[in-house]
Amino acid sequence: MSGRVESELSTRCELMLYVDQKGVISFLCDWDQDEAGVEALGDVLYKLKHENLVDTMVTSLYKQCVLSNKLETFNKVLACIHEKVLNKSGDDKVVIRPTKAI
Repeated sequence: MSGRVESELSTRCELMLYVDQKGVISFLCDWDQDEAGVEALGDVLYKLKHENLVDTMVTSLYKQCVLSNKLETFNKVLACIHEKVLNKSGDDKVVIRPTKAI
């Protein structure tokens, strides 16, 4: 795997997320080019989409914040998520009923 940071763990796949100063989210992904690496990448993407890996990550972050006395920060993150969900759901509102559009 080119350009990745080696760790003590045997890493088959890495997915790194970045947020720039303008709030644009980007990512880099790297994986071993063997069968195990390809399967690992498939597992990560599958679990993100279909097995609530994000929920698992949030739970883990919560536990970390409790242990490091950063619960207030975690609550701010949750409030940010909640606000974005509310704003997105507002975008889906029907302004004109389809039957009235004609």
